[in-house]
Amino acid sequence: SWLRARGAALSPVRERTLAMLPDLEARSLVNTAHGLASARLLASSPAWLQLWGSLDGAARAQCDRRQLTPQNLANLAWSFATARHGVAPLFEIIAAQSRPQLADFSPQGLSNLVWAYATAALPSPELFDEVAAAVVSRVGEFNNTQGLVNVVW
Repeated sequence: SWLRARGAALSPVRERTLAMLPDLEARSLVNTAHGLASARLLASSPAWLQLWGSLDGAARAQCDRRQLTPQNLANLAWSFATARHGVAPLFEIIAAQSRPQLADFSPQGLSNLVWAYATAALPSPELFDEVAAAVVSRVGEFNNTQGLVNVVW
């Protein structure tokens, strides 16, 4: 894409983002990770690896402060899986914080959460068992078959 082809021109943006990470609130942190992943500014690129490593540290700090909502947790997992920066410790923390809140996840959030773990190849049997139970108990909330398929694929 145009953006990825001009990665060097984004160096000031990357540096400013790195400087701002310690001060970002949970939602802003997740939105930053989501935006980078959506733009395919991936951790596999040496230019972006440092930023993804710093995002990992900042995300763990937010998790430690229990600042993340179900949507934040699902989007964070999706972002790191999409960026190919599947760091097991962060995903373990996301799983631990997601499990008690599964009733508050939207159907899309549940789909995104399990997709992220599958994509990152980071198994979380307890999380998957509890997501499966949540889906069965809330099957009526899934408005189409695609939503259900997304969870079980």
